[in-house]
Amino acid sequence: MNNKRNSDEAGSSLSPSTPVVEEFRKLKACARCHRLKIRCKFVDHSYKSCVNCYTANLECSMTLDPTLATAKPRPRKKIKAMEKQNALSELHSHLDLGLQALNNLKNEHSDKETIEKESTHLFLAQKKLTNMINLVSHEITSRATNSSEGKTASSANSMKEGVVRAVPKLPLIPFESNIVREITKLGLISLKECSTRFSFFVNEMLEYWPCVNLSLYADDFESLLDKDPLLLLGCISVTCLNNPDLHDTLLYYLERNLTQRVTTTGDISISIIKIYTILSLWSSPPKRWGSYKHQLNLLTAMNLTLCLDLGNEKFRNNSKVLENSSEEREIIRTYVGVYCCCSSLALSLPRFKVVTWNDSFDQSVKLLLMGETNQNDKFLAYYAQFLKVGHDYFTIFSPDLSMGTLITDIEQLKSLCEEFERAISKCLASSGLLSGSCKQRFLISIIYYQVLMCCYDFIVCKVIFQTSLFLHYSEDHFYLSVLNKLIRSAEKIIDSFLNICELSTNFPTFFYYRPMHALVSLIRVRLLVVSQKLNLEIDVEREYDRISQIMKTISKKSLVAKKMSTILSIVQKWMKVSHNFTQHGSVNSMTVLLDELGTEHAVEVLKEPTIKCEESSKPRPSLSFATLAPPLSDDTGKESKATDENRILNDIFQQIDDDINSFFPSLPTDLNQWDFNNEYLEGDIESMFKNDSNSQFW
Repeated sequence: MNNKRNSDEAGSSLSPSTPVVEEFRKLKACARCHRLKIRCKFVDHSYKSCVNCYTANLECSMTLDPTLATAKPRPRKKIKAMEKQNALSELHSHLDLGLQALNNLKNEHSDKETIEKESTHLFLAQKKLTNMINLVSHEITSRATNSSEGKTASSANSMKEGVVRAVPKLPLIPFESNIVREITKLGLISLKECSTRFSFFVNEMLEYWPCVNLSLYADDFESLLDKDPLLLLGCISVTCLNNPDLHDTLLYYLERNLTQRVTTTGDISISIIKIYTILSLWSSPPKRWGSYKHQLNLLTAMNLTLCLDLGNEKFRNNSKVLENSSEEREIIRTYVGVYCCCSSLALSLPRFKVVTWNDSFDQSVKLLLMGETNQNDKFLAYYAQFLKVGHDYFTIFSPDLSMGTLITDIEQLKSLCEEFERAISKCLASSGLLSGSCKQRFLISIIYYQVLMCCYDFIVCKVIFQTSLFLHYSEDHFYLSVLNKLIRSAEKIIDSFLNICELSTNFPTFFYYRPMHALVSLIRVRLLVVSQKLNLEIDVEREYDRISQIMKTISKKSLVAKKMSTILSIVQKWMKVSHNFTQHGSVNSMTVLLDELGTEHAVEVLKEPTIKCEESSKPRPSLSFATLAPPLSDDTGKESKATDENRILNDIFQQIDDDINSFFPSLPTDLNQWDFNNEYLEGDIESMFKNDSNSQFW
């Protein structure tokens, strides 16, 4: 309204028809007001100057601006993309030269000098184009970090909760370039931080579980940076689990280069095997429970070991002492390290039993213990022997009658159990891995008690399956003793886990599953104890509270521990269901509980209970496992037909361990006899192994 009123005033003041009025009506403003983009106004038609020019004491003109000669240009806003515009111009010129060079190269009559010159132009054009892609992509990525897209994951190994994008918007780095130096040039990480993280990996992570040997580069970051930057990037990436953005970025470049070398160029080496082993040990928890990215990395390492034939006769039959820095010793370390990781995985997930102890491993272990043997070599050698013994007895005690040893009577099973305890404890005692100065002692003790727990679980299953041999086993002292040892072994796993958490949270990710597995075993045992009316003490709630408390503590400084709490919450639901299950619970309810707990050996895919607590607590007919085993016929000596409940129960426990595959030869069964007691489960594990190796352990 004000503009309209002012224009009317201006029009009325210039209403007489004069040259100034006519010119103003055409141009709407004098030259100066037009340039300055300000409103031009004449107070009276007799005036020769507008208000603005009159105020500035300037001559007003409709065609000439009196201040134009002395006017200063307005400051323009700086364009942030100026650098990119310059790069585009330079790129355009190089592309023109490159296209011209390409046409010249097509000429069959080009001489050598022309070819070299035009090839140089093509190379420069390619280099400039690559740099331009890097520049633009990096700008896009930096802007995306503040948006929702910046929170998306770039790999299944990501610590982020968002969806996985197969090709994130990250700068392109040529495969032939030094990947670590190129990443530092992009400003994603500094060389100083790379050096710090590598030192942290060697001293604070690898020391707790040295299944990967870096002895050639352990103290020389610069050497590894120049000779094997991809291995260096693998070591650095696993130190970034608490920094999801950096972890995703490094994983993107690492996995892209690994894929190129393994599947495209076929340029595989020992260092590639080490990288996959590192990624399998220190991995992020799966984004989707049931996805086995870390197992895939380990299986890839094993497959590459087979492709390179690391266990061939050239190294296996080598009887000379190998130097610490020799290539042959490095190959043997990698070979044994892959066996240790795969064999350890098979302890919890028998379907991943993909390695078999043979003469090649035996000779490799002997070579590791000869000559310049460091602490890491001893760890690999003794740990491999320990796993070999454990898997030997896994095969013997397998509840699958087609795989395990045929047991003819209870005394034979008792002797085998005692032989197992003695053999595995002697193997561990002679290694020195449980000494107070050894950083791996608590992790080794977790594996030790896990082997005990799983074998006792197998023995319980074998007793239940072979009902024709073990009548009234619920009243047998041996059966009760094995159940009690199963309980104590699970509790010792939890003790060792709490001890290592007080020292560090930088141990391999798979150790977080061990206390969860122990809790599930305790819940299963409690179901058996309650249903069979056995007088055994088992406090699942107390063990759960201990684990829950330590997980809350370490979750403040470890994102891996925080994500693992998801499994613990599912175990808690099972604990509540099993607590409300009474000895009067229905047969169907208990079979559902055991079935859902035992079908999946992988704790990370443990399903939530589908049975309600109220259903399990309803008064039902009493269930006794002893009554489910029918007596033998005196005439035929064969077992009579089992009841439906017994058959269901057998099927349940059969499913628990149906993945066990026999790949070890059966051990001799003519065993010595000694007292069967609980000494190995009492007191501190370190003090237990201070005895002489020839002393009585049990």
